[in-house]
Amino acid sequence: MEGGRSEDGEQIEMQSEIAEVGGGGGGEGSGSTVERIQRHVASGSAGEGSSSRRSEGRESDIAMAVKMVKHVEKDATAVAGSLAKLFSSLQAALSEVTGSSIEHMRCHSEAAGLLQDASIDAATKGQRFINACLRLNEEMKTMGGLAAQLKTLRQVVDQFEYHASRSLPRL
Repeated sequence: MEGGRSEDGEQIEMQSEIAEVGGGGGGEGSGSTVERIQRHVASGSAGEGSSSRRSEGRESDIAMAVKMVKHVEKDATAVAGSLAKLFSSLQAALSEVTGSSIEHMRCHSEAAGLLQDASIDAATKGQRFINACLRLNEEMKTMGGLAAQLKTLRQVVDQFEYHASRSLPRL
C-alpha cells in the first residue's frame, strides 16, 4: 500500500474515501483528521439501514484510511522536523558566511589603508628624489660654466708655459 502501488485498487478507493471525508481540510468542526473521519462514518452509518457486511467492509476501509492518515501525519511531522533542521542549518551557514564576509571586508579595508599609506609615502619620497634631481641639474648648469672657465684657464696656462719655456733659458 505504498506510493500509489496497490492491489485491486484499494488504495485509490481509500484515497477517494479520505478525500470525501476530509473535504480538503478544516471543513466541519474541530479536531484531528482521524476524529473527523470517525464522525463522518458515524453520521453516515446512522442513517443507513444497510447490511452488516457492507458496514464491516466500510469500517475496515475506514480503519485502513485512519492508519493511512496517521502515517501521513507522522510523515508530515517528520518532514516538518527535517525542514526545521534544514532552516536551522541554513541560518547557521548564512551567519557564518556573513561573519566571513564582514571579516573579509575588514581585512580588505585594512589592506587598502596600508596600501594607501605606502603609496603616499612612496609618492613623497619620489617627489623628494625629483626635487633633488632638479637641484642637481641646476647645479650642473653652473658646473658647465665653471668647466668652460677651467678650459679657458687651462688654455691660458698652456700658452703661458709655452711662452715661458721659449723665453726663459734652460737650466
